Amino acid sequence: APVKIYDVNDFESYKTVELRIKYFIHKKIELNAIVPYNQNKFLEEKESGTLNGIGDPTFMAAYHLIRKIDTVTFQQRFIVGAGIKIPSGNYYVFNDKGLRYPFLMQPGTGSVDELIYANYIAGYKMIGFNVNVMYKINGENYYHEKISNSLTSYCNVFLRYKTGNFTFTPSAQFYFENTEGVLHNGILQEGTAMKMMMAGAGLDVYYKNFGLNLSAQKTVYELKQEGNMSCAGRLMIGLNYN
Repeated sequence: APVKIYDVNDFESYKTVELRIKYFIHKKIELNAIVPYNQNKFLEEKESGTLNGIGDPTFMAAYHLIRKIDTVTFQQRFIVGAGIKIPSGNYYVFNDKGLRYPFLMQPGTGSVDELIYANYIAGYKMIGFNVNVMYKINGENYYHEKISNSLTSYCNVFLRYKTGNFTFTPSAQFYFENTEGVLHNGILQEGTAMKMMMAGAGLDVYYKNFGLNLSAQKTVYELKQEGNMSCAGRLMIGLNYN
């Protein structure tokens, strides 16, 4: 196939708003639910599109193998968990010409995916770090499409400063993602692999039971593939209540 030549104005944009719920049925056992709403946009070869819709919800359960949070100077948690992603999002959006939009632009995937993860958090006085690793086993949808199994990990190094009812936590953040790409009828599609590393900064601000989370990350390494767009980075904003 000929190599695509993109115009300087061409882009792909992926925005997600997530509702996240965490509930402890025991001090060492937590249940998690994530329900996303996706807005994906693109402009390519003077054609554009916007795909909105509820994505695929994910449900997880985790166990705290180590939970040492009652001391003032040193705290740590080691958590292992597993989950499943349910294919309730729309993955068959068509344009006005009756052609289905590309698989990766769809709000949903149409597949049942399984995941396992581990998370370790440690803090000493005002400084700490957080490491998370997740492996995802992806299924196939009705159109015989699937994303190959993926590995993602992130690491945050943070400082925690408390004054009155406020807690400020600035952090340096690192993110890595690796997948061989998209398969159709079991055949790996050329140019769909993703291997990248991002780095950035974040700030969490807590007031009593409320929290505001801000972070920005820029791509520092990416697997180069001829004819593909490059990833600029990502911005995340979160609001939470405990």
